Amino acid sequence: MIKPLDYHKMQSRLFKKAKRKIFPINAMFEITYKCNLKCRHCYVVPTAINEHRESRIEHRNELNAKEIFYILDQLTEAGCLNLGFTGGEPFLRKDIFDILRYAKNKGFNIIVLTNGTLITPEKADRLKELGLNKIDISFHTTNKETFDWFTKTPGTYRRALRAVKLLRDRGIEVYLKATAMTINKDDILKIRHLGVEKFGAHFRYGPEVTPAWDGRKGNLKFRLSAKQNNQVKKAIQEDTEIEFEKLGTLEKKKRRSKKRERPRGKIEHNRLFRCGAGRTDVVISPYGQMRLCMDIPFPKYQILRGSFARGWKILNDYVKNTPPGPSYQCRDCKLTKYCNFCPARGWLECGDMSACPPYYRKMARLARKKEIENAG
Repeated sequence: MIKPLDYHKMQSRLFKKAKRKIFPINAMFEITYKCNLKCRHCYVVPTAINEHRESRIEHRNELNAKEIFYILDQLTEAGCLNLGFTGGEPFLRKDIFDILRYAKNKGFNIIVLTNGTLITPEKADRLKELGLNKIDISFHTTNKETFDWFTKTPGTYRRALRAVKLLRDRGIEVYLKATAMTINKDDILKIRHLGVEKFGAHFRYGPEVTPAWDGRKGNLKFRLSAKQNNQVKKAIQEDTEIEFEKLGTLEKKKRRSKKRERPRGKIEHNRLFRCGAGRTDVVISPYGQMRLCMDIPFPKYQILRGSFARGWKILNDYVKNTPPGPSYQCRDCKLTKYCNFCPARGWLECGDMSACPPYYRKMARLARKKEIENAG
């Protein structure tokens, strides 16, 4: 008898193979920077859409559908499996369904990241017809007034909630995503319960607000303190465990967690990048430029002037050959075990990819303190 396919195991095996063989299994396509909302924590600054700190993005129109199809063809040839469409707001594009249909026909595992406010019954029907894998909807709070204030657009809470219902009524897999912030730290579990219990949706959260792409940090007033962040994380973990215990799957979840928490191998301090950027992951801008990730603006390569394969080699060579700079502190740091070092964080927080931002150092100290307390 053939055993049923375990999707997560398959994804894990493919990811490991991609990391060994160096091919882009994951791609995030920013198909527009335009948005119908003005969320107060947003890192995409309208006046800086064509400028990313000192690295200027080529001034041109956003890609048309034909150009996007050309890039999707090359992604397929490169071995990409998981494809995300994000923005801005993807559903502002009049050709979004043509793009989604083309991508689906190419065999990608697709997720669309959206604020949900433009999803109507007709659009929900079309999404069901396409058989999309996942829709990720940003959901900031369960308080209607706060939600609309935060997006600077009246009616967004009602429309986002409507989108969740429309999609779930059609059997489409939905993820409610909430960034942990000062406006929702006491509300985050309500968001989770709203999605899971009322609509049968999934929940995921982003642990922190990040600076805007142009280096401005005004949006960090919505960021939780390191201590508050840990409290939110703990509350979500405990709430999730209660749910799994009710379902009788807690032990299975714990076994999976233990596998993921295996001791890390020796850290290669001669290389700055330890993540999948340029090894398994790639980002493509609305202008057709390849980047390592959404938050690092260099190196960049214009696919329309060459090929994806050439751009991938440039990104991979950069990742392989870029050592840490003088500000790198991980070699002698006792917190390395508790810190997920990230060049993008250093770049956004300090303008230096090798730097250790104070906020994340505090997070690591708290994690170490927690481990010591639990051991005692």
